[in-house]
Amino acid sequence: MLSVVIALYNEERRFAQRYPDLRAFLDSLDEPWELLLVDDGSADRTFDWMTRLAAEDGRVRALQFERNMGQGAALKLGMLSSRGDIVLYTDADLPVELPLVRPLIDRVRAGCDVAVASRWIGGARILQAQPPLRARLGKVFYGLIRALGLGSFHDVNCGLKVYRGEAVRVLFGFVRSWRWAFNIEHLWLARRFGYRVDEVPTEWSHRADSRVRVFHDCLFTLWELGWIKARQWLGIYPRCRPGRAETRGPIRS
Repeated sequence: MLSVVIALYNEERRFAQRYPDLRAFLDSLDEPWELLLVDDGSADRTFDWMTRLAAEDGRVRALQFERNMGQGAALKLGMLSSRGDIVLYTDADLPVELPLVRPLIDRVRAGCDVAVASRWIGGARILQAQPPLRARLGKVFYGLIRALGLGSFHDVNCGLKVYRGEAVRVLFGFVRSWRWAFNIEHLWLARRFGYRVDEVPTEWSHRADSRVRVFHDCLFTLWELGWIKARQWLGIYPRCRPGRAETRGPIRS
């Protein structure tokens, strides 16, 4: 079964417009699916809309935080509640067109543990570019995560990733970053635990109505990255995948 997880915050109108396309795509896959919608403390009627969908279609599940916790927290709840052998998450604005989901699902079925849609590797196409400021901040961000020893990924923030179900339930059990840094945290842990992580080129369009607050979210992400490093140095994260014998010596990345 395929599980699809989407975190929603004040998305009563925007995601509702895309939902028919998503449902038609899932039906076209010709396999069982479930859709887990997680309301991250919305101030509008997003959760009312979600519960109506769940009442109309038993494959839709509505989960909720009573107050805003952050995308990372909402996705952790959805991921750990999923039941599929394949699990994917996408952003509410569906920045990657739905037919492009298939190559990532196929990559996982072929043996990959985590397939990451990437905008910044060979073969990718940018249909609508980011504003220049966001593009420059992105380069600084990726330079920083490399400097901190948190991975050499080309793209962690593109809103589409597909996982093997077993990997999801291990990785998200250790996620402690409630907002944007959860992407760095769980992908770094995936490499640390020996999971195979593939970046897959995709087509992507910037959405003008993105909910990212550039300076606020950058500062908060820096805070969360600091805590990831602190947890690493304090030995809070396992040194290898749970269930495997630990290797000797310090592991820094």
